[in-house]
Amino acid sequence: MIFKDIFVYPEPVDYDSTVVTSFKMQSWSVCVYLIREIKTKKIISDNFNRICFIGKEKPFNKGFVNSCNVLSVDVPFDLNEYIRFSE
Repeated sequence: MIFKDIFVYPEPVDYDSTVVTSFKMQSWSVCVYLIREIKTKKIISDNFNRICFIGKEKPFNKGFVNSCNVLSVDVPFDLNEYIRFSE
């Protein structure tokens, strides 16, 4: 399986949709750059073709591959710190 995509976003269940949308828009250009670079490398993976780093208040798993071959990794996301740096 060829690894093709990488995404970073806060958990939509944990955070307000305005925070999630704002973060996705702010991080989109970095994700697009990484996706373009990853695709040129043709990285082979045994289990997944995409990685999603999901920001959560209290991360509880170290990562798992779901049924769509996506590696989902919880990472800490401090809403107050995000708001402070976004202003």
